[in-house]
This record gives sequence, structure tokens and C-alpha cells, in this order.
Amino acid sequence: MDGNGTRLQNIPLPLDPAAVMRHLGKSGGKSSELVRASVEHWRLAARDLLAPQAIYRSFAVEEIAGGVVSLAGGQRFSGSRLGTLFAGAEQLVVTVGTIGRALEEEVSPGARTLFLG
Repeated sequence: MDGNGTRLQNIPLPLDPAAVMRHLGKSGGKSSELVRASVEHWRLAARDLLAPQAIYRSFAVEEIAGGVVSLAGGQRFSGSRLGTLFAGAEQLVVTVGTIGRALEEEVSPGARTLFLG
């Protein structure tokens, strides 16, 4: 990676079906069994497709005023709680992650069907 960030590859990413079910809010019943079967299907499919990566970059904080955090280089983040969350911060690390292109492309149609009907 050039001087714009640090790339992380081969990130261990466990796929715990019980944790997925908890995050989906499923606790029992017939619909839960259908979701559980779908989660298990995608967990097994993901093993061969999963290629998690992340890129992170550290920025000096120039100013925090109200809900705006201004970073070195002119970048700004705004949100009603950011001033409170980052009060006193001198550095901010911005991270972007992916599960990998192959899995994103494979899961997208299935996720739409599973969650949107």
C-alpha cells in the first residue's frame, strides 16, 4: 500500500452461526429454522469465498466543533454525536473493511432474498 493507508489481509474471521442468529434476533420457531438453515448454507459456502481485507489510515485531528470533526488534509466527518464521542482526540483512525469481492457478489442476491423476501 502506498503512503495513504495500511492494508490488512488474511484477517481471521470466524463465522459463528449462533452469533449470526443472535444478531438477526431469531430465537425459535419455524422461521428461525429456515433462517438457521440459510445461515449454515452461507457459512459453508463462505469458507471458499471469504477473503477479508481492511485498509486503515490515521489522521491528525485539527478541530472538533459541535458535531464536526476536522482532520488534517481537509477531511471532515459530521454527526450530532461525533463531537462528544471524539472530544479530546488528537488522532482518528479510519478503517474500511470487506469480506472480499467473491463473497460479496455471491451473498448479495441471497441476502436480498433472505431478508427482503
